[in-house]
Amino acid sequence: RKGYVGNSCESDLDECTAGLHNCQPSAVCVNMPGWYYCRCKPGYRSTILPDNTLATTCTDLDECSNGSHSCHPSALCVNVEGGFQCTCSHKPLSDNPGPEDECKLSCMLEGNEIENGMMVTPHSAPCKRCTC
Repeated sequence: RKGYVGNSCESDLDECTAGLHNCQPSAVCVNMPGWYYCRCKPGYRSTILPDNTLATTCTDLDECSNGSHSCHPSALCVNVEGGFQCTCSHKPLSDNPGPEDECKLSCMLEGNEIENGMMVTPHSAPCKRCTC
């Protein structure tokens, strides 16, 4: 049987550990009894290949365009491979900077501002670190 090893094909072949998978670097291999699949890493979205292989094509998710980033409204979101970055380099320097000119490198979560580097736990989600 495909996906099994042993004299009577009684043991699962872990294609992931054995390096016998064809997952992209942007995906992780998940072993199952007798088979495996590729799961895209965070920051990527999956597209099943047309030849119905167990491989998955993972393409970069543009969090800036789709609005799923957590940059403060005063910061600029810049899409990077597998994620995004928040930057203040887009803010023009004015002669008399006021509070409205201040750019914040903090995260927004459920309408609350979280300082860069703080740990937060969104409702029913795992703990995350604010990184901007």
